[in-house]
Amino acid sequence: MKPATVALIAMIALTLLAAPAGATMTYYNSQSSWEAATSNVFTIDFNDVVVPTSPGYIDYSTTGLQLHDVTFTANPATADGIQVGNASPWCYANAFGAGNYFLCGNTYLAKYFEAALPANVMAVAMNLLPVTYANPVTLSFSSGDTQVVPALPNATPVFAGFVFDEPVSWVKFEADSNFTGMDNFAYSQITETPEVSTLLLAGAGLISLLFARRLRRFC
Repeated sequence: MKPATVALIAMIALTLLAAPAGATMTYYNSQSSWEAATSNVFTIDFNDVVVPTSPGYIDYSTTGLQLHDVTFTANPATADGIQVGNASPWCYANAFGAGNYFLCGNTYLAKYFEAALPANVMAVAMNLLPVTYANPVTLSFSSGDTQVVPALPNATPVFAGFVFDEPVSWVKFEADSNFTGMDNFAYSQITETPEVSTLLLAGAGLISLLFARRLRRFC
């Protein structure tokens, strides 16, 4: 087989290997299992927000709220979209422990709230507490994945954790009715490294150069 033909076959094979295999998401309902599968985790507990004693919450529906490179927004950006405190009129008071602040988001009908993430986030987790009828919460991600998180009775928060094989840039929270409380929003970032596809393409280029050099010797 001629060297030029070999080089062409090698380039085609490496290009096919470099094609994305498709993203996958792993869902964890156990906090310890999620923590074992992640590293470099930062947790937002909302206790850094300065909340007045009365009324015991702050409404960030129209302005959004940014905490440690994560921006929480309401859609639509109208009153009662997202609130932070421990005495929201729409979520259970002290739902995540007496004195602990949490985010209360409006998920009634077509309304939802969203968290915009920083770069290179490969895992997220949070505690959720839907208010009405223990309805499940649906989470959607920029990767195209969705997950329905079942609720627990008796106003008990439920843990939901996710790990991805490619970065995600946002997560959206929806529910069948009324409001959803959220606390301990955690995420894990990776140090940016060359993707496998980039390395494979670089290898294909090097092989092409080597074969081209050999061909010049035969000419």
